[in-house]
Amino acid sequence: LRLVLPIAPVNVHLLLDELIQVTRADPATRAIEVRCAFDPSLPEIRVDVRAFARVFRNLMRNAAEAQGGTGVIELATSYAADYSRVMRDGASARFVKIEFRDDGPGIPPEIKERIFTPLFTTKANGTGLGLAIALKIVEDHGGFMRVLSRVPRGSIFEVYVPIDVSRERGGEPS
Repeated sequence: LRLVLPIAPVNVHLLLDELIQVTRADPATRAIEVRCAFDPSLPEIRVDVRAFARVFRNLMRNAAEAQGGTGVIELATSYAADYSRVMRDGASARFVKIEFRDDGPGIPPEIKERIFTPLFTTKANGTGLGLAIALKIVEDHGGFMRVLSRVPRGSIFEVYVPIDVSRERGGEPS
């Protein structure tokens, strides 16, 4: 099943800035220090803004919970130099990479391989749907997610979103 999404061009940094404001206003995450390393040269991405705000909220909440509501979360954006995709017309699509880094305990390998599985959770009050829904949203936009664990020094969640090739070339979106 592929959903028809209300796609619009958006500056990913504006979405992340809104996320940071929500994080700072929430009593449960107010003690989190958010550090940013944003690449200002990134083009807009074409996404369902509400859906991607949900993805980013979920990743921020998970990072904050992994650290017990304190610590540092680093957000970074960049061109994904290590990934591209060949499109039907032969053009190569590049990706924007959005990283969420926390300094929690990390994710053990036996859990890491299951974290995107619907209904799998390690939280007492978790539903096991947050990361599964986040992954589905990202995939519905032609992207993908990766998780890197640095037990016991935290985790990195990477979200890859394709850059609209036609806009990057100065044309109209396809």
